Amino acid sequence: LKLTTRADEITKALWPYQKQNYPGISNILQLIIILFGTNDSRVEWSEAYNPIDQYAEDLQYFITLLQDPDSEHYSPDARIMIITPPVVGDRKIQELAKSRNTEPEWYNNRTQTYAAKAIEVAQAANVAYVDLHTGMEDVVAEYRKNISSTDVLDGYDNYLIDGIHLNVNGSAILFGLIHDTIAKNWPEMIPLKS
Repeated sequence: LKLTTRADEITKALWPYQKQNYPGISNILQLIIILFGTNDSRVEWSEAYNPIDQYAEDLQYFITLLQDPDSEHYSPDARIMIITPPVVGDRKIQELAKSRNTEPEWYNNRTQTYAAKAIEVAQAANVAYVDLHTGMEDVVAEYRKNISSTDVLDGYDNYLIDGIHLNVNGSAILFGLIHDTIAKNWPEMIPLKS
């Protein structure tokens, strides 16, 4: 096995993300990225909805799990990065809801409040964070400057597959923001150039 970067990647996707469903983590990781909140920010009648104060508590729980010396998952050498939920493409979500004969479950303005809460929690815990929501909003705003008023796309379509999940372009934004945050906070983790 030949590694071409300084880091191995272990990815865990957990559903639902609330702390009571968390099975535990390894304490050997060097960088732990925590990203959740889009589903939490759904409308109140949605099964996945998680009130914003509970979301903040859940996020803090994961941080404490890694930072508390009394925790079995204490990871004193691990770097922690919080990533805010991304934007939500309201137009695409409305189309999806209409096709299912239901009401939309996500709204960008709701997700934005969860993104702000994630930043608040990260700052209070003194951990690094990526403001993916604002980063994507900035890119979409630039895109909108260059389209005509008759364009059917709202800008989010360029970065989201279905109004929620990142496509290749959205993933490129996320990668750039993660890279910049690592370079700023932990430059020793940037892969060596060959």
